[in-house]
Amino acid sequence: MNEYLRLLRESFMKNNSVVCFGMDPDIDRMRFRSMDRLYMRIAGYFIEIMEGIRDRISAVKPNIGYYLRYGEEGLKALNEILKKARDFSLPIILDIKAGDIGKTSKAYAEFAFKQLKVDAVTLNPYLGIGALAPFFEYREKGFYILTLTSNPEAREIEYLLTEGGKKVYEHVFSSVIELNRKNPGAGVVIGATQGAETGALIKDLAKTDRIIPVLIPGVGSQGGDYKKIIFWFRSYGYPEFSVRINLSSHIAYAHERFKGLGWVEAARKAVEELE
Repeated sequence: MNEYLRLLRESFMKNNSVVCFGMDPDIDRMRFRSMDRLYMRIAGYFIEIMEGIRDRISAVKPNIGYYLRYGEEGLKALNEILKKARDFSLPIILDIKAGDIGKTSKAYAEFAFKQLKVDAVTLNPYLGIGALAPFFEYREKGFYILTLTSNPEAREIEYLLTEGGKKVYEHVFSSVIELNRKNPGAGVVIGATQGAETGALIKDLAKTDRIIPVLIPGVGSQGGDYKKIIFWFRSYGYPEFSVRINLSSHIAYAHERFKGLGWVEAARKAVEELE
């Protein structure tokens, strides 16, 4: 078992949770206590929520795009948030969806693993799995490869048939299973919103002889059903500790649904509702 799988198992056993908190700042939706610098407001907001729900979650996932939009202030906020996540021993998944030619992939990998010191990244396979090789040099890390994503546009490419008769997402899935034999941190991204196809991939995971890290986006505001996803994994007997179901705005902006509650109280209520 590589280091990343160990982190997943430990955080799961500690909190009995597969919830991943997606921390995506949108200052128009956030509440703030003060008029401090922007990076302090962003960092403070998410750190307070993390503190309030850290016993109910087992990973965090900041999406790099949401921080880059705020420039230097956004990146400073990200670094502060990551420091606190490490203090809480929460596995950190950087949602970067990187995937480029070798030298560029190497630069992305150094940014993620040497500069930000995250535990795992999301990766885009559409330049070929081989183009991701520089990431896999960090053998103790986790790698979530886009397989069947949660967005409606996924069908434009991911459902196309390959020459071998498989759909593109099925080909990527098979490629990741083989990759995992050499790189145990290699895993898949499976969107919660793709209906029977989502369930079929979860069933196929359970047929393998591998423990594959699984990241499930699309629950909450995108319409995916948390309890249905959990039911599938348990029905097929897949090792639950290796699964993370991401919720972003469903937690971060829960105060929009729970009127009258503070943002931390609302976030905790949103997580507790999943149980």
